[in-house]
Formats: sequence, structure tokens, C-alpha cells
Amino acid sequence: MKKILLSTILVFTSLTPANGQIGSTNSVTRFFVAFGFEKITVTTASIGFTTATIQPAGAAYRAEKAEMSVEGCPIRYKTNSSGTALSATTGILMQVGSSAIYGWDNINAVRFWRDTSCSADATINVQYYR
Repeated sequence: MKKILLSTILVFTSLTPANGQIGSTNSVTRFFVAFGFEKITVTTASIGFTTATIQPAGAAYRAEKAEMSVEGCPIRYKTNSSGTALSATTGILMQVGSSAIYGWDNINAVRFWRDTSCSADATINVQYYR
């Protein structure tokens, strides 16, 4: 019985990281804190997040997560400026609904454009987190 108990303890000890959390020792739990909000109208021209909102002047933080609610019409987006230019038919299609963009580089670079499947403007409600 002592051998079984000792074996069980050794197995569980080897599976549990030093910090006591179950899972990989390389995993990181990240908590985000909301700090800003904006409403963006997406038309037939490229638009991004407002710089003063994603990186407030004098603040020691900037946006690391943008949680979005796309309303009205589908949109297209692109998070880099290389390659094919963003347009109403080129870019990642984002349907009406909720989505998120993570990482400062992506949030700072993202551009949106209304998709051709809709003739009305789209609206994005965005909550920013640091």
C-alpha cells in the first residue's frame, strides 16, 4: 500500500508545475483590465483604431486586446501593410458579431473596410484592455 501511495504522489508531483497550477510550465494566465471604448463607423475607406484611444497620452500602458462587436454589415480587415492592399474585396472577412484582436502590434496596425456584400456602413463597438 505504501508503494502505491508513494507512486501516486510521485506521479502527481511530476505533473504539477512548481507554481501549483495544472498544465504546462510555459503557460501564462493573462488578465486584462478595461480602460477605453470607442465606436467606429466603417465605410468604403480604410480606417483603424483611434491612436489617442489605444495609447492614451501620458499613460504607462497601451491596448493589448481589442474586443469588438461588428454591427450592421460585414467588414474586412488586415493587420499589416505589406502585400495586397486592403479593399472592399481583399482582406479577412469579419461577419457581424463579436471578435477580438490581441497584441499591440496588431491593434496599432489593423485597418478596416466595409465589405461589398452590403451597401450600408458598418459599426464597430470596441472595448480596449491593457
